[in-house]
Amino acid sequence: MEKEMKKYFSLVLLVLSVISLTLSIFAFSIYSNMFNLNFYRHDFSGRMGSNDAEFYMNTTVNLLGYLKHEKTGELQNSIYTEKEISHMADVKALVQNGIAAMRIVFAASLILILALYYTDMKKLAKAMKISGISAIGVSVLAGFSFINFNSSFAKFHLLMFSNRSEEHTSELQS
Repeated sequence: MEKEMKKYFSLVLLVLSVISLTLSIFAFSIYSNMFNLNFYRHDFSGRMGSNDAEFYMNTTVNLLGYLKHEKTGELQNSIYTEKEISHMADVKALVQNGIAAMRIVFAASLILILALYYTDMKKLAKAMKISGISAIGVSVLAGFSFINFNSSFAKFHLLMFSNRSEEHTSELQS
C-alpha cells in the first residue's frame, strides 16, 4: 500500500511539475523578450532615422518603466491621449499580475522539482523533457495567433481590458 501511495504521489508531482515548468518557461520567455531594450533598439534603428529611433526608444523606455512599476515610470502625458493612458493603466495591471503569477509559478516549479529530486529522479528527468516539449508546443500554438494578428489582438483586448468599446475594438481590427 505504501509503495502504491509513493507511486501515486510521484505521478501527481510529475503532472504538476510539467504544468508549472511549461508555464514558467513560457512566461519567462515572454517577460524576457518584452523588457529586452536591445530588441526595440535594433528594430527602431533598422526601420527609421536616428532622430525618430531615439524618440521611439525614449518613449519605449518610459512605457516599459511604467509597466514594470519603476519609480521613474510615469507615462508622459504629452505623448499619450487620455484614452491611451486609461488603456495603459489596464495593461499595467495585466503586466503586474502576470509578473506576480510568473513568480508564483516559478516558485512552485522549484518546490516541485526539489520534491521530485528527493522522491523519484526518473520522473524528474521525464518532467523536464515533457515540459520542454510542451513549452515548444505552447509556443507553436501561440504563433498561430500571428496568422491573423489583428483579429487575435482585438479579441485579446475584448477579453482582457475593462475600457473596451465597440469603437476601440473596430479601431484595433482595422
